[in-house]
Amino acid sequence: MIPIQNQRLLKIIKKMPLSLKFTFTIIFLGVFIIVSYYGIKTVSEEFIKGEVHEELKEIESKRLLDSSYIGLCRFKNKHGHYPNINGKYFFDSIKTFIGDIEPYVYADTLGNDGKMGTIPNALSFPDYLHRSNCFIGVGIPELMIIYRIDLNKMEGFTIYSVGFNYIDENGEGDDIVWEPKKWYDSIFK
Repeated sequence: MIPIQNQRLLKIIKKMPLSLKFTFTIIFLGVFIIVSYYGIKTVSEEFIKGEVHEELKEIESKRLLDSSYIGLCRFKNKHGHYPNINGKYFFDSIKTFIGDIEPYVYADTLGNDGKMGTIPNALSFPDYLHRSNCFIGVGIPELMIIYRIDLNKMEGFTIYSVGFNYIDENGEGDDIVWEPKKWYDSIFK
């Protein structure tokens, strides 16, 4: 038995002219296709990014921040000062002073359409030592390592990884800030 509301709807649909039925069908299919497309796109983007394991990313962040610090110290030993570049592209200054981190190196580049895009990682462009606009990302480019000149700090700078909300909060919020004393004390208790 068909419920009364559906019977009324069926009567209304039967009385509609064929062109109106066709129009409603096209509109319904269009909305269905658009919603399906964006739903599939969102799911596929999350699948491509992969599941984020925050503890593992935090360990990776700390390792990359330590490597960055080593690169910054080596830069200072050679040049007598730390790099004068704020932001994620500080890596261009220190990349020859850091060891094997190619899977974590990304580069922003201009595409043929004139828009800025990100090259996935250094494994896909082995000549990254000769490129500019390179930066370090913790598994994905959105979790980049940032360097800021900060004369209030003993070292004269702050380095941190953008946190899991993918927002650069200047070393605040869920950003992971380089703090060797705190890290080493927790490891060697």
